[in-house]
Amino acid sequence: MTTMTIPVKPGTNEWLEARQKGLGASDAAAALGIDEFRTSRKLWEEKQGHITVEETEAMFWGKRLEDTIGRVAAERRGWQIRTPSVMHADSNHPWMMATIDRLILNTDELLEVKNTGYWVGQQFGADGTDDVPFPYLCQVQHQLHVTGRKVANLAALIGGNNLRIFRIPRDEDVIKQVVEQEEEWWETHMVNDTPPAVVSDDEQLMRALHANAQAGLDRAPMEAEEEVIGWLMNAIRLGARADDEIKLRKAQLMEMMGSTQTLMLAGDEGLKISWKNNKDSVKVDWETVARALAGDPHIIGAIGLDGLVDHHTTTKPGPRVFRTPAAWKQD
Repeated sequence: MTTMTIPVKPGTNEWLEARQKGLGASDAAAALGIDEFRTSRKLWEEKQGHITVEETEAMFWGKRLEDTIGRVAAERRGWQIRTPSVMHADSNHPWMMATIDRLILNTDELLEVKNTGYWVGQQFGADGTDDVPFPYLCQVQHQLHVTGRKVANLAALIGGNNLRIFRIPRDEDVIKQVVEQEEEWWETHMVNDTPPAVVSDDEQLMRALHANAQAGLDRAPMEAEEEVIGWLMNAIRLGARADDEIKLRKAQLMEMMGSTQTLMLAGDEGLKISWKNNKDSVKVDWETVARALAGDPHIIGAIGLDGLVDHHTTTKPGPRVFRTPAAWKQD
């Protein structure tokens, strides 16, 4: 394997565009189906550009603390480190990419930085070992493969006050597994444009993808939907014992329904499954209106009070609410 570099600076728009064309190290766990925070389907939707990755609070603090964690780790280990200004890629699999947090100078090693919560941190072993959760292991082995380096050091700040530094040697067996499964994922889902099947954790994703129902679009279920409806009904009747099954079948049905707002079920009972939007919410920023009036009393004459209020009014579409027949819970 030979590595190549892509001249894009991490964090720039050009870098984001380049990442869309391949799998980065942070995508490895999702592609392998072992990421507890991101499913394979969500990864596919992101790569297709159907959804955008919104920065979470955890992501915000991870970025803010990356430099501090990296510098402290380097001080504790006596390293000299440098932030790369390029992205790396596998020349044999150009879609297999890696952005390295820090290179350790005068060595064949790299440094990956993590800011993790207390409970996630309980999955890590002792400082100085290679005992990290398998998704993190796959991520750094992906990096080692793409860059050709021999050792990954992972500095994890756990719970905000416990820094552990793990030394993870290159493992050709894990690398083989990662490369093969990522290649299968890429060929199946990206090259052949086939979305991964939804899983129980994809319910919120389906809600995001199909945020709006088409008013008046009521229809009878198609054959595939009827099968899922049967599974969903049985799961609801089982109650809490089948929570994961309920989530899975709801996600599958949401995917099938798309913008359909109502499925009219067969029979004389008039039962239906609805997924309609609630009413839009309207909010006036009265504080800003008051400041505008105080700053320029003549604004009323210019645009009128109604115009001023309209300018500072936002309308938020009502969320879709998924409802199944109440009778299913009563059987």
